[in-house]
Amino acid sequence: MKEFALDKEEVVSALKTVQEFQYFDELQLERLIAVGQGLELDPDEVLIREGDCSAYLYVVLDGTMTVQLPRGEKGIVTLGSTGKGQIFGEAAIFVNVKRTADVAAARKTRLMQIERGNLLSYIRDNPEAGNKLLMIIIYNLLQRLSDLHQDVHVDGDSRLMQREIDEIMKMYLR
Repeated sequence: MKEFALDKEEVVSALKTVQEFQYFDELQLERLIAVGQGLELDPDEVLIREGDCSAYLYVVLDGTMTVQLPRGEKGIVTLGSTGKGQIFGEAAIFVNVKRTADVAAARKTRLMQIERGNLLSYIRDNPEAGNKLLMIIIYNLLQRLSDLHQDVHVDGDSRLMQREIDEIMKMYLR
């Protein structure tokens, strides 16, 4: 794994395709990039190991990361993948929790890594962008829980849909 300098223009362009940053303006994206760090991984290189604690949020700028469980002699069980324009590690923003699986590069992959303290400082210093980001991350975490067939309810028996997030954001952006 090696670090690389984040090119502002390139990363702003990439972040505009990321759902979590779709409501950010260019200045908000540039400020976010300033608190991030570029990481490049080779194929099969492990970024996160099951059981590790991590305080980082990651944005896939290019490439694919696989989420997998090592099972000794049984090999590796792949749970899913995360590709260009997606984020992972969001739970690390809220809690210092052990990771539940390995995350490795499926091919050469470039990430933007943001450390919890830096992200929280960004949210504090850029409250409009920070609130947008937190709202979307919370929504996405709830969706993942729902997708795992857990009984997750928001506001009684309703579940949030993308159009509802859009409506909330429109109200917030007034």
